[in-house]
Amino acid sequence: MLAALLAPLLALAPSQAADLHVPSDLPAGTPPAHTFEVTRVVDGDTIWIERGGEREKLRLLNVDTEEKISSWHPDSTSKPQTVFGEETKIWAKELFESIAEPGERPRVGLLFPGGREVRGRYGRLLAEVI
Repeated sequence: MLAALLAPLLALAPSQAADLHVPSDLPAGTPPAHTFEVTRVVDGDTIWIERGGEREKLRLLNVDTEEKISSWHPDSTSKPQTVFGEETKIWAKELFESIAEPGERPRVGLLFPGGREVRGRYGRLLAEVI
């Protein structure tokens, strides 16, 4: 069912997908100053990027997805784990792959709240991706 709901988003061309959300402090059509390679999609709202020669775990802001069923998760006491967590991981992986150049990993720009880097309670960098 979730796949059917998300199908219209996956059908968008990368340029259309980028138009779904333009942060208010970034003028429409403005390319990011720097882009970073997405090295891994953890789930629907967490990815790893390569930045400054280091791997960085990133929590996507403005995205809240189901949690995958696993033996342990930091939110396991407050947020239920469901089968849809795996579905959102697959969706996110396909979405990021769709913006990659052929033979390359996807690259994203980062937008930080208030223009400064912030980390969440689990040490993940909090950012919007553009």
